[in-house]
Order: sequence, then structure tokens, then C-alpha cells
Amino acid sequence: MIVLAYHRVSDRTETSFSDKVMYRAENFYRDILWLKSNFDLVTLEHVSRYREYDEGCIAITVDDGYRDSFLLTSDICEAESVPLTHFVPSRVLRGMVLPWDHLSYLVKCTEHHESRGTVLGLRSIKTIEEKLNFIKDLKRHLKTYSEQKILKCIADLSIELEVSLREDRHSNLYVSHDDLCSVLSKNTLIDIGSHTTSHAILSRQSDEVANEQIFLSKVELEKTLGRKIRYFAFPNGQHQDFHSRHIEMLKSAGYTAAFSAEPRIHPTTECLFSFPRLCVNAHEELPVLLEDLRW
Repeated sequence: MIVLAYHRVSDRTETSFSDKVMYRAENFYRDILWLKSNFDLVTLEHVSRYREYDEGCIAITVDDGYRDSFLLTSDICEAESVPLTHFVPSRVLRGMVLPWDHLSYLVKCTEHHESRGTVLGLRSIKTIEEKLNFIKDLKRHLKTYSEQKILKCIADLSIELEVSLREDRHSNLYVSHDDLCSVLSKNTLIDIGSHTTSHAILSRQSDEVANEQIFLSKVELEKTLGRKIRYFAFPNGQHQDFHSRHIEMLKSAGYTAAFSAEPRIHPTTECLFSFPRLCVNAHEELPVLLEDLRW
């Protein structure tokens, strides 16, 4: 049993500020056709009832709630009758912008040629390559911060680079309530799971904030969609990003299963609340990736 995790799937042609997880829609479609020919494609409900004899089964998930990604992958999976689960930070439905999208926007739009006001110290951001490296390095640091500290860092960078944080500039970046309801009303193979309220990495938050992220994201999505939210994906999803107490919070909130971003070939029922996922990135061929893991 393997659960695949895609992130940004897009048919955009510009690549200057694309993250390594950006995945071409045509390649996603190619993956779906190949997977259909070689594996049984199953729902997360099937995964949550995992048994050892289920080898040869694959479930597909997509993270972060980007609108182009949601619509493209849902259309492809609907056309091929393939189950798919989207993990969505609930607050993007209310206009929240994820911090790394703010970060990319600020660096992309600034007319300044250097930054000195972050933890990285003095950095040149004159060329596209320098801007990309700055974004990558600062994003790595942001992942170690609490949500409050991330917001302050972004606000300070906005002032330094003299670029306004106007969230309406991102109005079509994320999936909307209408998008979700339209797709879910016509395709029973598409499901929605929680990815916290704001993509907060739980281990970097206080227990109170982590508990709110877990409980409120479920409540908000259920209220929006009028259906139960049973599954949760840990933001960033590495072993240091969540702890056993967060798993207990998930169980108390009523989730059925939770998913990490650390691949293991032979998961067991004991890890149902930290079930491994294999992340598929833009520069990796899926058949080769699975072969490298010795499927």
C-alpha cells in the first residue's frame, strides 16, 4: 500500500518562481494512466481499513488547496474514474494567503536588489536565480517558526522590500467554496481532508494553537461542505513536524486517519495516524521513483 502526495499541479507555462513541487498537468495525467494500468487505485477509506494483503494498491492525494491544482486533478481523475483526496487548509476558503505565497510575491515584485532584514542577513536579490535561492532559503527558516513569528517576518519583509501585502492579488490562487461544492456534487470519488487551518506545522506551535488548528479546520470544512471530514495531512509531514500528543488531538477531534510525508514501503495498522506518503516532485519520474523504493 502506498499513498502518493502531489502538491501544485498546474498547466501554467511560466516557471521563474515555481517551486520544485510544481507538477505539470500533462505529467499528472500520464501518471494516472500508468497507475491505472499497473495498480489498484483506492480511496483513503480503503487505506484506513488497511490489511497486509492490500499490496498493489495506491491512493492519490493532493495538498494545499491551489485552485488550478484542484480543478485540473479533479477533472483528470473524474474522467478516468480514479479516487482522489484533496488536503485543504480551511482558511484559504476565507481568503487567507499561505505565507510562502506572500514570500514569493514580495520577492518577485520588489524593485530592491538586496535584502538585509531577515535571518539570512545581507542577500542579493537582483537576478531571478538569486531571488529563487533567497525564497528557498528563507522558506526553510520559516518552517522552524511559530505561526505568529512567520506572520511578523512576512510583514517586516513587506516593509523592507516596499511591496504591499494586498491579499486580493491572490484572489484566484486558491480553491473556493463554489469550486469545492461544484466538484463534490458531481463526483463521489473526490474527497476533502484537513491540512490544518493555515498550513501550520504543529510541532512549532503551542499545544493550544496546535489543538485549534486540528479541531477548527475540521469544523470549518464540515460547515462549509456539509459533510464529515475524516482525514488529516500533517503540513510538511516529516517526523519532526508532529508528535504523539498531536496524534491524540486528532483522535479526540474525530479523525479516522492522518498522513505524513515520509515514505515507507510496508506501513502497518499501528501507523494509521502517521500513515506514510510518497511525495511526487516535478523532476522525478513516478515509475522510477516507485522502483527506487523497491515496490
